[in-house]
Amino acid sequence: GSPAKGAHPPGTRPNVVLMICDDLGSADLGCYGSKLKTPNLDRMAKEGARFTRYNTPHPICSASRASLLTGRYSTRTGTRSVYFPQSTDGMNLDETTLAEVLHQKSYRSMCIGKWHLGSLPEYLPTSRGFDSYFGVPYSVDMRPLPMIRDKKVIEENADRSMLTPQYTEEAVRFIEASRTEPFFLYLAYSYPHIPINASPRFKGKSKQGIYGDAVEEIDWSVGQILATLERNHLEEHTLVIFTSDHGPWYQGSAGALRGRKGTTYEGGCRVPFLAQWKNVIPPGSVINDAASHLDILPTVASLCGADAPSKPLDGVNIADLLTGHRP
Repeated sequence: GSPAKGAHPPGTRPNVVLMICDDLGSADLGCYGSKLKTPNLDRMAKEGARFTRYNTPHPICSASRASLLTGRYSTRTGTRSVYFPQSTDGMNLDETTLAEVLHQKSYRSMCIGKWHLGSLPEYLPTSRGFDSYFGVPYSVDMRPLPMIRDKKVIEENADRSMLTPQYTEEAVRFIEASRTEPFFLYLAYSYPHIPINASPRFKGKSKQGIYGDAVEEIDWSVGQILATLERNHLEEHTLVIFTSDHGPWYQGSAGALRGRKGTTYEGGCRVPFLAQWKNVIPPGSVINDAASHLDILPTVASLCGADAPSKPLDGVNIADLLTGHRP
């Protein structure tokens, strides 16, 4: 259909929706050979691109997220380990995040979900380029787990069973409110990190245990995001990315690869990566070239016409891989 009234027209800077899971294995989606039911993510692969050799540069949570949002190895960003509730530091404050890069092009931005790059006010998303934030500051196995809006704690201990639907509701609301201007949504799911949980709607329904329940609820959430974009006629104007921070921990599958979370074997570093952008990314693309989280910032900056940070980047622009316009 034609763009809805008020939606920004084709040819302008694309919206960006970047979704990342916590501890999802490289073989945990149907399109990667899993028996788990992930129809919405499988549809993303069918209508966009699926990478087979996509890696995280770091097999632990905080370091992986730092590299994703800065395009730099975590040793450069000061994020060499994992941040805990008692941590008094976070990712170096002189680093430039993807949200800050897009801000120069007047992107409206929101971070939803697990942050894990520092929990003190100066390290939270709204101090790192995001206009707004709703989520938890670290992993679900850390206590207490406060729910934060911007910089204010709104729940002292979040309901872990309702995190995925809460994140989804916020994401849908943000897209609806931002439909007339370019936006950047960073949606960081808290699962399937242990202790794994799911809402009553999904708990016990997958026939694959609580891990399957959590993954299938995430797939449902992705479906809600895609449906919201379609309802607002934004699918031709939005780059949608789905990935994981690193390989699986105690549950989940890395397929035939050796190693898991916390190891630098391929099973610890290989992650699923799907990208969809209607009429830009050729549908059904299977990309066997190597790529990583480090490449996201330079790629998105290029596609959105934004200048890259002045500090050296460790990633490269993979826009040609995504669009099929190889030299």
